[in-house]
Amino acid sequence: MASLRHQIRGRRCPRITASVLLTCMITTSVLVVNFRSRHVSQVKHDQSLTYKTWLDHLCPRNKMREAKGHQLRLTWEAPSAESIFFMQTSCVDALTPREACAVESFAYHHPDRPILLLMTSVTINHTNPIMQVLLRLPNLRVAYLDLDALFVEEPLRAWHRDRNWLVVEETASVVLSDACRSELLRRYGGTYIDLDAIALRPLPGGTNWLAEIYDGRVTAALSSFSPGHALFQRVVDAIPRVFNPYDCCSIGPDLVTAEMRHLCPDAFPRIVTEERQGPAVCGDITVHPINSFYPINYDLGPRGFSQLLRPGTGQEFLKNTKAYSLHLFNSLTAKEVLYLGGGSIFEEVAKKYCPNVFQAQTSTSAVI
Repeated sequence: MASLRHQIRGRRCPRITASVLLTCMITTSVLVVNFRSRHVSQVKHDQSLTYKTWLDHLCPRNKMREAKGHQLRLTWEAPSAESIFFMQTSCVDALTPREACAVESFAYHHPDRPILLLMTSVTINHTNPIMQVLLRLPNLRVAYLDLDALFVEEPLRAWHRDRNWLVVEETASVVLSDACRSELLRRYGGTYIDLDAIALRPLPGGTNWLAEIYDGRVTAALSSFSPGHALFQRVVDAIPRVFNPYDCCSIGPDLVTAEMRHLCPDAFPRIVTEERQGPAVCGDITVHPINSFYPINYDLGPRGFSQLLRPGTGQEFLKNTKAYSLHLFNSLTAKEVLYLGGGSIFEEVAKKYCPNVFQAQTSTSAVI
């Protein structure tokens, strides 16, 4: 009898297994079809920003509510070749005082040029005192940085669609900033400025320029290019191939430097020398020396940047510097607190070139 039951079970098991597998396959097929159907509708580019768009991946805490009360809804706007533009890719709805100082300083020195602030947050907090100051600048516009609208052309369309920038969530906003900068300059041209750079005087004239940075590299952190320039066509084409999510600079200054070496292999080694004091030329690109945009030595690290905060040094710096901007290197100085009233370099620069932001901040706080 036991043998008979064993034989029956042995014959029924394959049938049961087959039945279960068939059911699983049918269920999986239905789920895949439903998921694909939902996915297509969810990533459709429109103003509703429904669930599972890129914004939900980049900004998971942002619930995509309609703008209410303190929020002002933004719309996508591309820069023009005449624009000076900034990007905030961290999903915040208001700038920090230091970031706002950067924006005001460039508006201050370039009153006749359009200033564009692009933000990955679809809304901004227009009741924030710092944002209120910026929104009163006559030549500033604040717009939504819509990645679906920006990355519509290959090869970055597929790179963006597959969310390759999300491999390391902690650095996603930095990676996106590098990719967005290159694609914006390639498609639209204009002058790009990092949000941790404060203008000390009007930018150099002309277009198709960038700056040397340390370690024999160049950077587009402050740069100006005409639309469709060969350098950024090469950079954008290379991004999917060279992108390393575990390397901070793989599609930033490292890639820009590599492509500059391709464009002028003979001249480039002579261009990136720290002793050079004036601009150099690589094809139709002007390369400004380190001291033009980085008057504080990046190689010194956080201790070197303590001179930004040292009391009593600001007036002497302003009197002697010939730099176009002061770069704060947010990655090094963001956690450094500046107590106002000591006359540091950063305080004196902010007081002179972003006076409205400085006043708004000092009216409520003793630090910046």
